[in-house]
Amino acid sequence: MAQKQRGRGRQGARSDASESAARRSSHPGKKPVLIHIPEDMHRTLRQLSVEEGGEPLTVITERLLRQYLVTRGHTRFAP
Repeated sequence: MAQKQRGRGRQGARSDASESAARRSSHPGKKPVLIHIPEDMHRTLRQLSVEEGGEPLTVITERLLRQYLVTRGHTRFAP
């Protein structure tokens, strides 16, 4: 008996969901990325967000990543 390949059945559903999510994205033109950070670091970032007047974590994270890339010589990401 042929063995069923895992994950094949969900492939279409996943792409449909991501396409509809992209259409209603609150950050058009930006790719959603899941990153894992330590819990205490996340807590500190949330606190920073509150202190900065509720600036979204995505904005803070993007700014920090830009700074990192620029210090590594990728000047096209400079603000």
